[in-house]
Amino acid sequence: MNPQTFSETRDNPMRETPLSKLGESRVLRAFMPIINAHNEQVAAAARQAGRIEPLEVGPGDDCAVLAEPAPGQRTVVTTDTLVEDQDFMNLWPGGIARAGEAGEFILDPARSSGYDVGRKAATQNLADVAAMGARPASLFISLSLPGSTPYGWIDGFAHGIVDGINACGATECVIGGGDIGDSTEMSVTVTALGYTDRAVLRSGARPGDTIALAGRTAWSDAGLRLLLNPLSLPATALLRAIAAGQEVEAALGAVAQAWEKKQAEGSSALPEGLIELVRTLTPEDAAHMIAVCERAVESQHHPVSPIPAGDVARQHQASSMLDLSDGLVKDAGRVAAASGVQMRLDRAAVDAFAEPLLPLARLLLAIGERNEAGESPASLARTFVLVGGEDHGLLATFPGEVPEEFVPLGTCVADAPERGLSAELYGAERRHNAVTGAAVVMDGRSLDGMGWEHYGASA
Repeated sequence: MNPQTFSETRDNPMRETPLSKLGESRVLRAFMPIINAHNEQVAAAARQAGRIEPLEVGPGDDCAVLAEPAPGQRTVVTTDTLVEDQDFMNLWPGGIARAGEAGEFILDPARSSGYDVGRKAATQNLADVAAMGARPASLFISLSLPGSTPYGWIDGFAHGIVDGINACGATECVIGGGDIGDSTEMSVTVTALGYTDRAVLRSGARPGDTIALAGRTAWSDAGLRLLLNPLSLPATALLRAIAAGQEVEAALGAVAQAWEKKQAEGSSALPEGLIELVRTLTPEDAAHMIAVCERAVESQHHPVSPIPAGDVARQHQASSMLDLSDGLVKDAGRVAAASGVQMRLDRAAVDAFAEPLLPLARLLLAIGERNEAGESPASLARTFVLVGGEDHGLLATFPGEVPEEFVPLGTCVADAPERGLSAELYGAERRHNAVTGAAVVMDGRSLDGMGWEHYGASA
C-alpha cells in the first residue's frame, strides 16, 4: 500500500477534531496506516535487494522486534526531545509575508505545523546516528499532546516523520513504534537506533587531520532570526511588491498602511534602515532576496541532514565526527575537548558558506538585527556560519583523503600544553583566555564561547 500524500489528507473530515473527542484508539487507527505504509516500502526494498527485512514485529505489539544485525555490527542508540516554545513555536513572532488573491499583503506570522515538527524530529535523531558512522535502522516516537490538539496536527506529524526520513536519505530506516499520551504542552521524543561495524567518536581527532563538513550550516539559524523578528513580515511584503515590479514609493505606502492596520498596539512605523534598503533594490535584487529568505525559513522548518555521508566518512577512516546541532564553533569545540586538539578554521572556507546568505544578512540588519562581531552583512553572515545550529550537517576530521561529500574547513593542530585538555578531562573547567589555550581558532583569534547552550550557560 502506498501512503497517502500529505495534500490528500488535508480533506480528512477529522482534521479539525480535537484528540480528546476521538480517543487514543481511534487516533491510532487513523494515522497508523501512514507509518505502516512506510515500513512496508522499506521491507519491499529490502526484499528486492536481497537483504533481511529490518522489522520482524512492528507497531501494535508491546515491543517491536528488529532483525538481528549482521555479524560484527554494533548498535548505536540516541534520543532527543522537542518541546513547544523551546524547540518550535505553534505561532512565531515573524515570518514571510504572502500575497493574497486580490494582490493584498497577508502579514500573518508563521506557524509550526505537525508536519514541520515531524520533519525536524526525524532529522535531528537520524543525524546523531549518522554522526557515529552508523546507518539508521529504526525510530521510536513518543508524543505528549494536549487533548485540544486537532487530529490534523498528528496526521501531519506522521507524514513529516516519513518525509524527513526520505529527505535525509535514510531509506533503510523503519518506524518501530512509540507512544501517545495527554499533556499540558506539546513535546516529542524520538529514539533512534542504527548499526555500524566501527563507531566514529568525538575523541579521535589528531594533529594534522583535516576538518570537513558534509551538508549545510548557517541557513537554519538565519531562518530562525527571521521567524523571531516581527518586522520580517512587512520587510518581505516589500520585497514581494518590488520583485513584482511595483514602484518602490507606492510599495512603501501600501505596506506601511497594511502594517499599521496589523499592529493595533505598539509601534507600527517601518524602520528607516528598511526604507533605505528597499530604495536601493532592483526587482531582480528583491526577487533574489525573498528567495534566500524562503530557503532559510524552509531550512529552519525542514532541516535535511546528509545521512549517507556518515557511512561514507566511516569508510574513509574519519577520526572523529558529530552532527552540527549547536553551531560550528560550539560543536567543533566539543571535538577539540574530547580529542585534545585545537581546531583551526579557515576563514575563506567559512566565508564561502556565508556568501549565499549576504542578502538575508542585509535585510536582517535593516530591521534591527544586532551582531556583536560587527554591523556589516559580511560579519553577520559569517556569524550565521559560526554560531548557527539545527542544520544538522556532519562535521568530521580525516587523517587522509577527504571524501567528495565533505568540504574542508580547516586543520587540527596539537593542543597547547598549558591548556592540558585530553579525553579524560572532557567537560572539566578550562581556560580560554589565550589563543594558545583556545579550542577553536580563526585568524589567530579564539572563537570559544560562541554557539547554542541550553539554559544559557557557557561551557
